Amino acid sequence: MPRILKPGPRPYVALGIILGAVTLLATLPIVRAGKPWQAIKAAEGMLAVYGAVCLAVSRQRVVVESDSVAFRELFKPTNRIRFADISKSIPRTVAEPEHPVALEIYTYNRKGPALRLRLKSFRQADVAWLVSIPELKIQR
Repeated sequence: MPRILKPGPRPYVALGIILGAVTLLATLPIVRAGKPWQAIKAAEGMLAVYGAVCLAVSRQRVVVESDSVAFRELFKPTNRIRFADISKSIPRTVAEPEHPVALEIYTYNRKGPALRLRLKSFRQADVAWLVSIPELKIQR
């Protein structure tokens, strides 16, 4: 039975706080200038950006099966690699060593990464489980 990893609430909250603050800073001078309709239009634009980014994040999936790992995002085709083809995997960290930003998976027949899993939007417990899989051959 495959295990499907889905994004957690962290990116939605962070993006909401950032876009809310930017919207407030952008619309406050417009409202003070006596143009509330333009401020509403600007806020609607920011809401549309928030919706589009949330849609893109919510469509990300990491599917771990008994013989392969796959990554799907938005409307792109699913990228799948069998465990037998993996030569090594390298986690990319920035601020939190226990929660890598990405996991680059290399195969025997390619110099560059065959698959790059963007993991920052996923729950920390799910990422910890993923990097503990011995078949991924994680190099630390």
